[in-house]
Amino acid sequence: MSEAQAAPVKPRLSATVMIIRDAPEGIEVFMVVRHHKIEFASGAIVFPGGSLDASDRDPRLRDVCDGIEGLSENVLATRVAAAREAFEECGVLFARSPGSDAIIDGTRAKALGARYRQRLEADEIGMADVALEEGLRLAIDQLTHFAHWITPDHMRKRFDTHFYLAPAPGDHALVHDGNEAVDSQWIRPEEALAQAENGNLTMIFATRLNLERLAKSATVADAIDKARGDTVVTVMPSMRKVVQGFVAALPGMGSVVLLNCMIFYIGAVMATRLFGETHPQWFGTIGESAYSLFQIMTLESWSMGIVRPVMEVYPYAWAFFLPFILSTTFTMLNLFIGIVVNAMQVEHEVAHEEERKAEEAKQQAAQDSREVLTDEIKALRAEIAELREAIGSRSPAQ
Repeated sequence: MSEAQAAPVKPRLSATVMIIRDAPEGIEVFMVVRHHKIEFASGAIVFPGGSLDASDRDPRLRDVCDGIEGLSENVLATRVAAAREAFEECGVLFARSPGSDAIIDGTRAKALGARYRQRLEADEIGMADVALEEGLRLAIDQLTHFAHWITPDHMRKRFDTHFYLAPAPGDHALVHDGNEAVDSQWIRPEEALAQAENGNLTMIFATRLNLERLAKSATVADAIDKARGDTVVTVMPSMRKVVQGFVAALPGMGSVVLLNCMIFYIGAVMATRLFGETHPQWFGTIGESAYSLFQIMTLESWSMGIVRPVMEVYPYAWAFFLPFILSTTFTMLNLFIGIVVNAMQVEHEVAHEEERKAEEAKQQAAQDSREVLTDEIKALRAEIAELREAIGSRSPAQ
């Protein structure tokens, strides 16, 4: 495999908005069904969202957005993209008039949707143009960071997606656009998960896990409060750690195999001595006993094949066979699982240690910068003191 083929595809920065509302039976989220001709997640039920456009990085956005304090260019761009996708795909516009805390009403949002949604989808304009032309401020402060998922590195098409929670404006009519989304509905997270489990809905992994997390909240306020209090951790599903854990577990697996062989050998010797005289066809030699015990371990011949005929002669033979089955089957299986999990945990700890060292290096660099700055301030103070003394010494002469 060439280096070009081995290198993972760089993920495209994208944003998704989970628009939620309170309902009598619990929290509901607005979801759309993607068009079957769309390459990624075609036919799946998802939250409105998509990749960033160049217009989402328009420098004029800082002059027309609320809640931008402390946001980097990338974070601002993803929030604007989430607001734009919500407007394009379902007609909800997170915007307000200057000096007002209230989101614009549904009537105006619908009128603006008829005027701008298609132009936005065609990349003719951006959200900065909409805000400036209409004298609005984009209410990106309504968006709360909820999750961050990156498509696994083995996928041909990858996305670096930020998920945002947003309360649905009370009177906005949310309707899918009919292009990228062909259907839409308000649905409780539990119901969506149940329908996906029954095969009535197609749902990708990230959507399912975010719905499971959202289902833990009873109200919109509760969901937003939890999201604001939680630390968003980047998630990138990958088989790499599983493979690394499996490889790391191979030496341990070898010891388990050796232990299993010893148990089989001891069991075969005992079975040959106990049952060889009366049942030589199964336990006449150590080899035949080992093969018969393997059949018994897999429960292939537990009932009528081997064990029952032996128990007709030796009623307490079960006291030998049952412990053998438990020790060789269930115990060994648990040992295999334990070794793999332990190896994966080691991989996780190594990764965590690398992150800790990187964070320590960052903190040390910051500390060094503070010390340099402190030294410069001290030097500056000393120079100021000297200057004051020089000025003071000249004053009487003047």
